[in-house]
Amino acid sequence: MLMGKRAAISGETSKKGRPGIDGYWVSRIYELAAKGWGPKKIASQLEKDGAAQGRIDAPSERTIRRYKLGIRAADLREYAEFHWPQAMLDGLLPWNAADFALSLTTHYGLQGQRRPSVKRVLWHWRISLARPHLTAEEREEWVNVYLAVEAAGQPFPDLMELEPDFPKSEAPEVYTPEEEPQEGDNDARTHP
Repeated sequence: MLMGKRAAISGETSKKGRPGIDGYWVSRIYELAAKGWGPKKIASQLEKDGAAQGRIDAPSERTIRRYKLGIRAADLREYAEFHWPQAMLDGLLPWNAADFALSLTTHYGLQGQRRPSVKRVLWHWRISLARPHLTAEEREEWVNVYLAVEAAGQPFPDLMELEPDFPKSEAPEVYTPEEEPQEGDNDARTHP
């Protein structure tokens, strides 16, 4: 579990005069809207998602309609399911993330999870570059924080402020310039 200042990051999108919704819901609204779903169908799915997670704060159909109207079609493409090579051809992911993205999508399928969105793949990839020692499951919590904050339009938290407090014996290895990778070494950043 992430420690530090994560507890202070709520991901809420509150504006003056209106109660906000959690950034997780905003991200899910966009993912489902990218599938072409209408507000009623999205509301039904979010109720199911909330019940499965023990949450009772799923947004109403009216709120979903408001958020759906507020996103541009160009931005909505980033919340669509990841498909190779289309995401790369559309410029939504760089080509050098292709192997990582395909491996992550396979991982989701093996876990019985829905195909990840392009934006979710992108955040997994970014975090894997910064923290290559994390597994896909460990990255998922970080990805959810960044997706929620981004969807809420809030400033991104510093990754170092979200870093878990490791006992010294369990701390991940730190890269030093003397540890240049040797030719033929497997690059852990390319696979979840």
